[in-house]
Amino acid sequence: MTQQATATILIVENEPETLDVLIDALRERGLAVEVAGRGETALRTVEKFAPDLVLSVAQLADMTPEAFTEKLGETPVIFTSDNDDADEVVRLLGAGAADYILKPYYVEEVVARVMRRLPPSRAA
Repeated sequence: MTQQATATILIVENEPETLDVLIDALRERGLAVEVAGRGETALRTVEKFAPDLVLSVAQLADMTPEAFTEKLGETPVIFTSDNDDADEVVRLLGAGAADYILKPYYVEEVVARVMRRLPPSRAA
């Protein structure tokens, strides 16, 4: 049995199978999920739904992750990437990313990191 949604997560992901797995895992935790495929679409979705957190691929087709983070303002973002370059991780964390998760990852780890970044009053 799932719980009532307490927080909204926006997922920006370009791999359909990965997207489906993330949606299912987050909804099973009682979270509401919105989806966008590109940075600009994600920013419009943020304006409309005011998600509590954005879970996004770092390789956005239409903007740099630094620009995306800046435009998100106070909305925290966790980036996922298959780029294990330590300089990129440090750069994105320095640009304001809440976290950086290396692909491939365990879905349970992603959910745990998302839940950790939510305010206690909004976590399921």
